Amino acid sequence: MLAIMAGILAVMVALITLLDPPEQPDEAGALDRQEVPADAASRVELLTADGAVTAERSDGGWQIVDPLHARADDRAVEELIGAFDRLRTSEPFEGADPADFGLDDPVARLAVIDAEGGRHVLTVGARAPVGFKTYVDIGDGAVRAAEGDLAGSVAVSLGSLRDRRVYRFAASAVTGLRWEADGEGWAVTRSADGWRLGDGRRASASRLEGLLAGLGALELDDFADGEDLEQPAGELIIEIDGQPAARIAAGPEEAEGVPIRTPGGVVGHIASLDLLRPYLSELLEARLLPVDPEAVSALSIALGGASARYLADGEGGWTREGEAVEAGPINQLLTLGTADRAAVAEPGEAEGSLRVTLGDGELTVQLGPETSGGRLAWEDRGPA
Repeated sequence: MLAIMAGILAVMVALITLLDPPEQPDEAGALDRQEVPADAASRVELLTADGAVTAERSDGGWQIVDPLHARADDRAVEELIGAFDRLRTSEPFEGADPADFGLDDPVARLAVIDAEGGRHVLTVGARAPVGFKTYVDIGDGAVRAAEGDLAGSVAVSLGSLRDRRVYRFAASAVTGLRWEADGEGWAVTRSADGWRLGDGRRASASRLEGLLAGLGALELDDFADGEDLEQPAGELIIEIDGQPAARIAAGPEEAEGVPIRTPGGVVGHIASLDLLRPYLSELLEARLLPVDPEAVSALSIALGGASARYLADGEGGWTREGEAVEAGPINQLLTLGTADRAAVAEPGEAEGSLRVTLGDGELTVQLGPETSGGRLAWEDRGPA
């Protein structure tokens, strides 16, 4: 075993001696070479083994113009431009042949054109065999050693530069959502007192806010360029200012995921349809009194000829006619009291009411007769 190991060591030493890399001058220290502020760039050209990609700045952000027209990921493009700011290289190697350092057939060539027409070029060659460095040409034809593995940050694919966001919007501007499909559908509208379904039932504000947040962050897992959805299985319509602003069409589930068409016409896949099509039961408000308990200043209850009015003392407690009362049942009613809004029924005659006083108004729930499913209740608007 010792003889074998000694033989291997001898071969390694011989290889290192025979395959010694081109001589490099002693480096006095890496230096910053170029600075190209991202906000000063107007055009980016990238050439890799996958092909050429060109992006241009527009009023709405970066747009890919070649080899296709598509919205670019602003952060990814600016990260690419940032390669110039992060670039630190040695002095040029005297008499070096670029072919010996992989610069005749580079891993990537990046060009950034600024607003004044100035062209900044970075050519990425082979990795240095010693040290964590890469051979580069910064546009003057000289060979330098740059710190780090530039191939990983510059030789990126077209897909990584494309914007994968399904739809960009401000959640606060959305006034309605609709899901339309064969045999099913729902619609919710934002009003002054929260979200409601088309029939007046309350929708859960927290569920709708979560849905909008998820939609705003939803990204395509991949792109299906050249394909379309011939027969969408359903469509989500996003309304802004009461008018349809965007449509997201979804097809039947496939092995790659769920195919969708974005409002911009891009087709790709997402993992699940849940974000686009929550079930109606998930949208309904589960609380009987959908208010912020800490904002309640008074609670009035009337039922069966009896009535009571409770006042919040500002410290988590409650009083009735000036006397402190047990806070537990009242707080439980405000936070945990539930209503089955999926079971729509005729309201009948009111037998009592719950009235909550808030800083900006009141919420009244009428109490109807008891049934086998529970006591009926309804707000001033909306079904029981």
